[in-house]
Amino acid sequence: MEPITTRRYNTNKADWTEFCLQLRNTLQKYGIAEKVERTKRPEDLEANSREYIAAIQEVCEEIFPKIGQRKTKANPPPGRLPDTLLRNSEGKTLSPHESAKLLANTFYPDDSVSTDMPFHIRTRERIEDKPVEGLRLSEDDPPFTRVELKAVLRELNPKRLRDQTA
Repeated sequence: MEPITTRRYNTNKADWTEFCLQLRNTLQKYGIAEKVERTKRPEDLEANSREYIAAIQEVCEEIFPKIGQRKTKANPPPGRLPDTLLRNSEGKTLSPHESAKLLANTFYPDDSVSTDMPFHIRTRERIEDKPVEGLRLSEDDPPFTRVELKAVLRELNPKRLRDQTA
């Protein structure tokens, strides 16, 4: 299946000054600014919004190439993924809100004691100050201080591969 993108135009190398000029001219051509100033009813405001959006789309069509019309590789540059919406198990495309909810539930599931592994149980016991076998530290092996932890964290390189840390 081909991904469905939320973007329509390639704005990577956009000339925004040219875009603003064209948009201003298009708004004047259709008299949209004057219509907005004369608006008194909510229904008119909705119609003005549709005209304004149509004007923006018209300018975008003239200025920016559409996504997928380039003749180079269809793959995004390294390190950048295309903006895509997710699909559920039935193949239905999810809305941006549904996609975000699915990702959150997948990567950050609800915490449940019933699914705890032994490591999780020991961690919970430590947090609750219950004694845990094998956790007792000797006097010559005191716990780390916050300052020590912060110093180590500052020194970590997030770009370094796990295999290189030995």
